[in-house]
Amino acid sequence: MQTTHNAKLGIGIPLRRGFFDTDVNKGFGWDKVWNYHNITTLTAVANMSKSTNTTIQGTSVILKTWAGKMECSAFSCRVTEQIELRLVAVTSNPGTYSYTAANPKRLVTVSTGATNQSWGVQTAYCVLASGVRCPNWVTFSLTNPGIPNPKRAASSTTDRTPASAAPAQPQAAPQELIEAPADDVQVDEYAVFSYEPLPDEVDESLVQQAQDDGVPLSEID
Repeated sequence: MQTTHNAKLGIGIPLRRGFFDTDVNKGFGWDKVWNYHNITTLTAVANMSKSTNTTIQGTSVILKTWAGKMECSAFSCRVTEQIELRLVAVTSNPGTYSYTAANPKRLVTVSTGATNQSWGVQTAYCVLASGVRCPNWVTFSLTNPGIPNPKRAASSTTDRTPASAAPAQPQAAPQELIEAPADDVQVDEYAVFSYEPLPDEVDESLVQQAQDDGVPLSEID
């Protein structure tokens, strides 16, 4: 689907189409990230793949990102909510991924690409107290830093799952929705992301710079 260069690690991180079996919640790659964890654009995954907050565990790398909402006044912005995200990338490649399917019960083996290439993104998800699906606003934060949602009524706070989060059809990759505003970001909220936990308050000028440059807050000098 794409390969993102991580400057800190000095490696390319591929994102493969992969698959996701809803009967047994097994899979990897884009289909798992999109269908199971509700991260719904390639740009969002790419921005997570560029994280400078990395932990190496054997042949796997965990890359951390924080998505957040802010309310801004004339000079400062208050963080109202933030969620930690983790992307797991595998730098080796076993060549195949096997699991036990349920209907009918059988062993299924799926290719993970050439063994001389990195397997890449195994999964990406929100660290939540309950559930496995990121709120809709998380993808918006990862792709639209510093931008409020102009289509969101200020009085509405319901988190609705968009039609784009329906299971992907096997014959085509899900449509990328880079510019689509999340329907659960309020009109007076600003979306941001960072490779470090967000502080309680942020200078408004940094949020504006994140918007101008399309970068995470943690990368602004």
